[in-house]
Amino acid sequence: WHSMLQRIEGMFAIVLHDSAKEKVFAARDNFGQKPFFYAKLGGGVFILASEIKAILSFLDSVEIDRNSIINPVFTTGLPPRGKTVFRRVNQLNPGEEAIINLKNREFLTRRYFDPKDLVSESDYNDLNKLSKEEILERYEMALESSVSQHLVSDAPLGSMFSAGVDSSLITHFACKYQNIKAYYWESNRHD
Repeated sequence: WHSMLQRIEGMFAIVLHDSAKEKVFAARDNFGQKPFFYAKLGGGVFILASEIKAILSFLDSVEIDRNSIINPVFTTGLPPRGKTVFRRVNQLNPGEEAIINLKNREFLTRRYFDPKDLVSESDYNDLNKLSKEEILERYEMALESSVSQHLVSDAPLGSMFSAGVDSSLITHFACKYQNIKAYYWESNRHD
């Protein structure tokens, strides 16, 4: 299970049931791009979902967690790690996995990914020795490689972008590998 998480790239929220081990494994992608919520109910019942409203429909009462959540939401725009605005609903943090033991109804979470692991002092020192042109060339190769690896789809691909640098670069590299329909979207248009 853990080795599988090290090989998955991209956005995901996943739940797997291992009937032989009587465990449920759940995980959220490294940077938390996909949502993952859970609630622990009485009697050792757990609800897992990608949307809070799916969980709320199972709760006998819905309470706002005013004490621990409201100030952070209004000051930073984000709930505290692992929390939601609802008292009994939590979220799995980015790069975190949960293991539910169905025998004893134990729910454990642990971090399987930390962004700090992507930083290497030796890589930093190597990059520090390169010229500006060499760094740009490496960046371009890495971006092109990443985009080409993420063009897997069961349906035709398209790109809707704002003409900003990031979306334009991604669309440019995607068009090198696939016949992509690209649409420019202007947020201040009044059509």
